[in-house]
Amino acid sequence: IMDGSTGGASGIDMLQHAVSAIKDKTAKNILLLSGDMFKENEFSELILNYNTNTRDFLSPAGLVGPNPLFALLTTFQMNKYDFKKEDYGKVVISQRKNANANPRALYRDLLTMEEYLAAPMISTPLGLFDCVPVVSGASAIIVGESTIGKSSENQLQVKKISTRHNYDLHNGDGTSTGLSEVAPEFWEEVKLKPEDINYLALYDDY
Repeated sequence: IMDGSTGGASGIDMLQHAVSAIKDKTAKNILLLSGDMFKENEFSELILNYNTNTRDFLSPAGLVGPNPLFALLTTFQMNKYDFKKEDYGKVVISQRKNANANPRALYRDLLTMEEYLAAPMISTPLGLFDCVPVVSGASAIIVGESTIGKSSENQLQVKKISTRHNYDLHNGDGTSTGLSEVAPEFWEEVKLKPEDINYLALYDDY
């Protein structure tokens, strides 16, 4: 029994442990369970103390939550790469379209670009639909020998797991992540090309 407390990275963290245990033959099957539930007061406590910058500087100034920090980074990214508000809207609209096909998704209504652009501004340039909604949910997956070896058509398979933590020692400008180091070795080891992938999910809050 292990407990993952690394926030949004907990899933990959626990999957990495599970795959290692299967390869070491210390287990045949491992059940990964995740669950998240927020109550109103707990969420308020989280956003007021999101990190030390939020706690010590933003919250006392009346800027509640991490949105101002993400907004500053988004503004920098927009200027650096000449992104427009509509570029971010395409991502949100695509997410809603995918969710519409999932009967268990919480937000399934299709979204137009006009609706996205007209949404209330939370922290410029981030509007309502750019921000992570507060939801509760759970998921489960069984990791077994077939998951990391030959698998049937209906099973997912772990091809490779790589991690990078603070790869630039906080000296970067925030517009690049550890994926820039992971990606080249990933494509080489799994013997795939980008055009071979029909679905790619990268995690981050914003």
